[in-house]
Amino acid sequence: MRIVSLGIGSPNAPDAAFQASIATNVLTVSAITSGTIVVGGVVTDATGNVIAGTTISSFMSGSGGTGTYGLSVTYTNPVLSEAMASTTPNDNDVVVRVDQTPTLNQNDILVVLV
Repeated sequence: MRIVSLGIGSPNAPDAAFQASIATNVLTVSAITSGTIVVGGVVTDATGNVIAGTTISSFMSGSGGTGTYGLSVTYTNPVLSEAMASTTPNDNDVVVRVDQTPTLNQNDILVVLV
């Protein structure tokens, strides 16, 4: 086996920015600020209410815009409506701002083996 590509993702370059809430394992998007929501996107927020590693696992009533999406994590406490973003780990490089410390999260890495 060999690694043929290694992709990374960053909230600095999200696929989508949106207003949403979370109940159990359902993300309800009420407004899209920019971009398109995709299956496999890692969901983040600035408040820390979104559990690290939460990914969009399925389209429900949404298909890239407003609507509902299945999540990879079940929440015992709901997340009230707030600004969120989703990022797909498919970039070859990531820009880090001067006010940030680079960190690595396993859900932000995509490895393709052949």
